[in-house]
Amino acid sequence: MQIRRDAKGTLLSEEVVSMPESGNSLVLWLDSGLQEKITSSLEAAITRVGGKGGVAIAMDPKTGGILALVSLPSFDNNLFSQGFSQQQWKN
Repeated sequence: MQIRRDAKGTLLSEEVVSMPESGNSLVLWLDSGLQEKITSSLEAAITRVGGKGGVAIAMDPKTGGILALVSLPSFDNNLFSQGFSQQQWKN
């Protein structure tokens, strides 16, 4: 729908631009057990070499599906939607 209103919010016109269509199916390939194993292995490797962080990606070469994706150190993505303090940003 395309709706046009004036500066006061009065409806000027309403028209159907296009009808809704079904999208493509979403297929997830994530493996929670593999995700946990890679997380613990990556943490151990970072500690062993004295690093500050790292990333690991496990991909199925036949399908291209991402089986696991780990980035350390991690952070709480919810902070970006809820807002956070200067100290939380520094951390």
